[in-house]
Amino acid sequence: MDIIKNPQVVKPKPAPSILEFVSTVEVVATKLKFSATAKFVVNTSPYAQVKISKIGNDFIKLFLAGKVTIEKPMDAQTLRYHDLCQTSADTAIIAELGGEEKSETTLYQVFSLMKKQKHGKDGALLNNHWANIFFIRDNAGVLRTVSVRWRGGGWCFLDNFIENQCRWFGGVRVFSRNSVKSSETSDSVQA
Repeated sequence: MDIIKNPQVVKPKPAPSILEFVSTVEVVATKLKFSATAKFVVNTSPYAQVKISKIGNDFIKLFLAGKVTIEKPMDAQTLRYHDLCQTSADTAIIAELGGEEKSETTLYQVFSLMKKQKHGKDGALLNNHWANIFFIRDNAGVLRTVSVRWRGGGWCFLDNFIENQCRWFGGVRVFSRNSVKSSETSDSVQA
């Protein structure tokens, strides 16, 4: 009988990540309530607080119509952003970020990032017609995928049901807070 000495255990390779960490971006605290209805307005004039060229009908219906969307004041936040490495569905992206709670962002956070790039200049948001993806709860509390793109001289908004399994091409940018992808940086992220 042969005795096997030092057998080598073959560990399975981890599945390749669909997200590549890019960086973090700070969103300043607000002491006032944030009214999305007052801020998300189509206006591409040079004097616009944020240039917005289009707001889709679904976005208006789900986030701005009926019950006025008011978000409570919030502390400063650190958002993480990743580039999508391969074509993937919303549910796979959310799972890699650590679930709905970890991937969820707010309209105030989106507006704050747009304000930093109000004329389409370079920054955390892609400004090359590619989508910037955020996961935000609508007025009914349903988590939605919101796509923000620079088009037509301003930011353009569309949204999707996560259940529709929209598939995003590699190269789009995904924003989250509290992502579990902690190996990219040792910075702590505020809740």
